[in-house]
Amino acid sequence: MYHPMKRFLLLICLFVSALAHAQNSAGVVPNEAKIKAQYDKEQYAQVIEGYRELLLASKAIPSAALYYNLGNAYYRNGELGWAILSYERALRLAPRDKYVQHNLQIAASQTSDRLEYYTSYSQSVWHSICYALPPTAWMVISLFLFILLAVATLAFIFMRKKVIRQVAFYTSLASLLLFIFCGFVTRSLIHNYRDGSEAIVIEGQVAAKSAPSGAATTLFVLHEGSKIKLEDLPEENGQVAITLPDGTLGWVSSKALLAIYPFSLNP
Repeated sequence: MYHPMKRFLLLICLFVSALAHAQNSAGVVPNEAKIKAQYDKEQYAQVIEGYRELLLASKAIPSAALYYNLGNAYYRNGELGWAILSYERALRLAPRDKYVQHNLQIAASQTSDRLEYYTSYSQSVWHSICYALPPTAWMVISLFLFILLAVATLAFIFMRKKVIRQVAFYTSLASLLLFIFCGFVTRSLIHNYRDGSEAIVIEGQVAAKSAPSGAATTLFVLHEGSKIKLEDLPEENGQVAITLPDGTLGWVSSKALLAIYPFSLNP
């Protein structure tokens, strides 16, 4: 379980990233002005290199705006897998951003494989609740509830009037329950952000084998841009284990795909 302060700090980082993405709509910083000019000239290889350098420079606080722009450059350059990977990372940092969602949907519709992992109704509902508000809103609400809980508790302890004590008791109880609820939401947001089980195929196509050895049988072939689930198994002979929606287990080259999180720029 994460320490509460670490949760708040991570939410602040997500807020900063989302804010940077919003500011990017209004203008660009000097370092990005040159890259934007290259993008307008359709020099996408240089644009990709420039945004990758900016991402490395801002490694402490990942930027949703940079990953979004990098995804656009990869898409224009015909590198569908890298484009989808960049959009997915931008979505981790700014999960409510409509532009990121739109571009990711367009890019994903062009993949050869149609892989859809099962999500239960309860999971879908909980996901909708968690992302009904921006992460910063949950942070502000949690802080407000914490203060309200402290004030109501003190009022219940030190006030003598029965009516005030009753109001303070029910207020503290309600704020405590809501604060716990916000804690679960915060934990889910952080878990979703740090989920390392999802990866994107970045090569044109890759064969999934029945075992992590060269002589193993090919079970299926995945194509560029496919989003797959990684199994929690150790890498063997440069092969990692993945699972398809139907439960089929296969082994693929670790160089053919890249996990969405952590935000590594190299396989």
